[in-house]
Amino acid sequence: MRNDFRHMTEALNSLKFDFSSNGRRAVLSLLEQCSRITFNKAADFTNYHRQLLFLLAYPGDEKIRSLAKAEMERFNILLNNNQQLSRPLDNSGLPGTRLYGSFSYTLTNDFFRQPGTRLTLESVDGDKESIMQMLYPAFSGIEKERLSEESLTWNKWIRSFGGRSDQEQLSFLLKQLERAYPGMEQREAVFSSFKLFTGMRLENEFAAFSADAGRHTRIFHHTHGLSRAAGVSPFSPPANLFTKVRVTANDKRELVDLARKTICPFFKETDPFTYAAVEETEYFTADRGITIALYYMIPEKKLELECYCGYLMLKNNIPVAYGGGWILGSQCRFGLNILPAFRGGESTLLFNRLLQLYARHFNIQSFLIEPFQLGKGNPEGLQSASFWFYYKMGFRPMQAELAEQAATEFRKLRSDKGARTSLPVLKKLSDSIMRYGKPDQPFYDINAISENMTRHIQTHHQNDRDQAGSFLPGLLNEMLEEKNRLKESEIASLQKINNLKPKREHQATLSLQKSKRFLLVLSGFR
Repeated sequence: MRNDFRHMTEALNSLKFDFSSNGRRAVLSLLEQCSRITFNKAADFTNYHRQLLFLLAYPGDEKIRSLAKAEMERFNILLNNNQQLSRPLDNSGLPGTRLYGSFSYTLTNDFFRQPGTRLTLESVDGDKESIMQMLYPAFSGIEKERLSEESLTWNKWIRSFGGRSDQEQLSFLLKQLERAYPGMEQREAVFSSFKLFTGMRLENEFAAFSADAGRHTRIFHHTHGLSRAAGVSPFSPPANLFTKVRVTANDKRELVDLARKTICPFFKETDPFTYAAVEETEYFTADRGITIALYYMIPEKKLELECYCGYLMLKNNIPVAYGGGWILGSQCRFGLNILPAFRGGESTLLFNRLLQLYARHFNIQSFLIEPFQLGKGNPEGLQSASFWFYYKMGFRPMQAELAEQAATEFRKLRSDKGARTSLPVLKKLSDSIMRYGKPDQPFYDINAISENMTRHIQTHHQNDRDQAGSFLPGLLNEMLEEKNRLKESEIASLQKINNLKPKREHQATLSLQKSKRFLLVLSGFR
């Protein structure tokens, strides 16, 4: 029976791209057979779970979607009620299992305080003496007198002040850290040194996304198969492609929670999710069951020149991709992550929709893909030959030598359908900064701007940042020749970036588009 089930899940995998009438009937028949099997081994779940996720995002028809949803609900019940089944699957990300990991202070604290989420303290792997010293300032005066006279071991210290249960000890550490270090950056840095690991049970699949938030999405059935085409240019989408949806404050909280819980099973965090300004979250619907949530950061985490806007993309209410864009004027550095269960689906179309939304919502004129996305320091990107994914979308290396090499290699691939780019060539191409944009758009090198500012502080302020001051417009003006210095309106724009509500900061970066001159000079391009 176990081998039969394995064969059925393998057959489901082989049929997931077959949306013909016969293919849909075969998928439905396999699902019906699987639904009659009683699971009693953990190994039964992982592959089947991945197939169900894909079928929920890309259902051939309503019968397939309904049965896949019923099977997912059966999953939730079985794993939540049977520890013998769920325990071997811990850290798999499956519903009903436990996730053990180390996350930021903000995410750990928010999960700990979230109703219905029980976070447990599993271990503290940082230097215990250092932790006790770093939290010393948060104690009361009388407690400090005791600590100055009595040398406590870690176990005695954490039990005396934190309590005996892991919940009490975790609560104590989080609260003491907040008292001792009110500044977010310092608090996060100190917390990271604790190397604190927690455990959390993952609840029902995507339970955070309520029916209320999903009511705006009409389920799309792929009766005619998947769309492999990118469609129209990112810079000229149809006028009615996107609809901004008014969502409630509760929906926004759930969208933030959904984004966090979508990627934390992969031990990932992104700043727009972790440090989300919840009230600024936006939600858009598009075609083919696509919805996109945009996330903006709280003021303490905003960048000086760029607006960092994250996204979570859903297909038929199932999260399928996440990432973000770093916006400076009309330029956007972009990052894409398709979740593993959905690779091979409509990835090209999904990416195109994301670019179209950013282009329209933020008036973007050029997009950049940086080396990490192409595989530099990212083995997964190399193995998947992600360079060619972006190349086929219209992105081209900005470096002339790499652009010429890519064009030559691409001609080889087109002339020989069985050819594959070698790993050494992909590694070289991964050094590219790839760009896709309207003609004559400038390139703002944010790293060069930062390096030039560091050099200026070292040269003109003896490397003394107190002397240089923190007023960004003033520092920029020092770096520019008189003819290129900022005007009053440009200084106002820079000030707005740091003072506006998060959602509005991109509007200030747009006004800098009129100031291409000083950005280009700071980048080293004249």
